[in-house]
Amino acid sequence: MRYTITSLQAWKITGIFTVFATIVALAVWLAGTVRAGQLLPFDEPVMRWLHAQTNDTLTFLLLVITQVGGGVGITLITSGVVMGLLKNKHVYRAWFVALTVAGAGLLNVCLKLLFARERPDFWQHVV
Repeated sequence: MRYTITSLQAWKITGIFTVFATIVALAVWLAGTVRAGQLLPFDEPVMRWLHAQTNDTLTFLLLVITQVGGGVGITLITSGVVMGLLKNKHVYRAWFVALTVAGAGLLNVCLKLLFARERPDFWQHVV
């Protein structure tokens, strides 16, 4: 039996490949810029705009988000999700969540060590 690709399937495959190649090219450019120790073109304008939006409520909200997204917060949330999945007898999904979060954490640490990029120093950091 011979399999033929329709015109629509060919366009879908081409589109997926184009998106993937674009993402890879952007990632390589971004990695090269960061490894060279350069600021990205949007670093300073975005950070200055964000700094101009500063107020006590936003600062408090972002500090809470920072804590929730830290090691303890992610561990508690992941543990709750995994326990909920196990309670409902979704063992494979529980393993998937646990391994995905652990893998993401490990990847995060490895990439930080690989790039060793300092935070841009435009002003005093809250955290």
